[in-house]
Amino acid sequence: MKRCLTAAAAMLVLAAVLLPALSLRLDGTATPLPYTVALARGDIAAAEGLRFRTAIKYGSQLRWDTVYNVHDNTWDTTHRLVNSQGSGRLSFYDRQQEREELYYGLYTDRRYISLIAQPDDPLMTRLIQGYQTYGNNDPYGNGRGYTERIRLREFYDTYPLYLSPGYGDLSLLLRDSERDYYADCYPTFDKLRIPVGETDWMEPTLYYYADNQMYLSGDTTLHAENRFTPFSIGREDGFLTTVGFAPDADPQPEWAPEGFGLWYAPMELNSYTSSAGGGYSLRVPDMARLRLVYPLDIAGQRVVGLQFTYDQSEILLTTAENGQYVLRVLDAADFHCKLTLVVDEDAELQHHEATMGTQSGTAYELDCYNYVLPVYNSTEDLLVACAGNHLTVLRPGGDGWVVDFSFEMAWPRWNEDGQLIWSDLRYPLDASVYGYDYGYIDGFGSPGLSDKLDEISMLYRDGKLALAIGDGEGTYTLVSVYDRSGMLYGAVLKAGLSTQAVRKAWMFFDPMRRTELLWD
Repeated sequence: MKRCLTAAAAMLVLAAVLLPALSLRLDGTATPLPYTVALARGDIAAAEGLRFRTAIKYGSQLRWDTVYNVHDNTWDTTHRLVNSQGSGRLSFYDRQQEREELYYGLYTDRRYISLIAQPDDPLMTRLIQGYQTYGNNDPYGNGRGYTERIRLREFYDTYPLYLSPGYGDLSLLLRDSERDYYADCYPTFDKLRIPVGETDWMEPTLYYYADNQMYLSGDTTLHAENRFTPFSIGREDGFLTTVGFAPDADPQPEWAPEGFGLWYAPMELNSYTSSAGGGYSLRVPDMARLRLVYPLDIAGQRVVGLQFTYDQSEILLTTAENGQYVLRVLDAADFHCKLTLVVDEDAELQHHEATMGTQSGTAYELDCYNYVLPVYNSTEDLLVACAGNHLTVLRPGGDGWVVDFSFEMAWPRWNEDGQLIWSDLRYPLDASVYGYDYGYIDGFGSPGLSDKLDEISMLYRDGKLALAIGDGEGTYTLVSVYDRSGMLYGAVLKAGLSTQAVRKAWMFFDPMRRTELLWD
């Protein structure tokens, strides 16, 4: 035993000596991060002084921090082996925490106008009876589930609308137990009475285990005559919510007898008792103080965008009206309109035409038109509106913002021969996907570049707008420069280490929320 302990102690001492030395050795001899230009277009002189900073991690320890000079095609890479997230000169990796706070912190208190099923709804009764009849012998082969195509008009005259953190379908069931809790967290929203169409349908799968232990899954997409999508933005004190109707919908004033537009619901802190007997508190909507703060014409003004500016001081409300996208900048304090301007004079629609399959194996034909929902990227002195591949640059001026210029964004894609080429369309107007949402589908097969506008780094200088987009893995970076004439220069840069990953569980990734841009 003594010999074993002595040997173990010796090994610990040896490790204490060798591991730091190994770390220093790897830090000094690690392979630099080479960059190659995979695709380029335009005059590189437009990018003089432009640099971007990116990061690549391999596993949790090995890291590269690179500053790339676009004009000179040179780069400076710092690489090291570190022992913790916060060590050394790579502290900017905390941006991953910044991203988590952005997506999970600021907006946790918002609620969407959603479809939710109650356990005692006739719809649920039908599905439960079907499950009890077929059990594990579900004709669609869903094991413990039961699937049925539902004509919703058989069960509802108007859609059962609630305020919930999620949105879009009937997958959420309100439990009979703890009714008070669920009534507070998912309150009924009775300000809209959207009628159920004669042909509206969905094809859900009910998974039922015991009383009050059930949920809907499968194809819970609502196929409705009057399609709508919910919008919501939230802060700690409360949230704004509304819906946008699809181009082929026909909303009527009687659907909103008390008026239509942006509703504001303050949040309050309620106390509850858990099933185990303990107490807890939860922030929930105060429906007694729900009010309409910005009226809209339900038929003539279709909501297609709703978000805050970068500092949440202003609200960006976009509507489709008379074939145009109209931006209204609202004061976030009292919701009055500070500015109204047209950001797109020709609001082109997306056409979705495809043969779609359901979980049961049946097929249906899809043929519809949707708005290309605009989103915004903002800083203190820059506001960029994006609708598909059309970007509009706004600068401070007048009563708040003025349109500086607009352009069509060039986007790289792989062609059928596996070559990287430039495309004039970032998102195709004819796509074999169903969706009326913020999410766009890149049917061209781009090299993994982020399609989220808030992840696109933007920098304005002397009438030019620079953009930088990463792919989340550190493999490809798109950097481009535009002015009112269009693209002046664009390049896709490829990092040279990504092909060296040999373990699927230990891959390269980019922990930064967005690629940083610098302009001398």
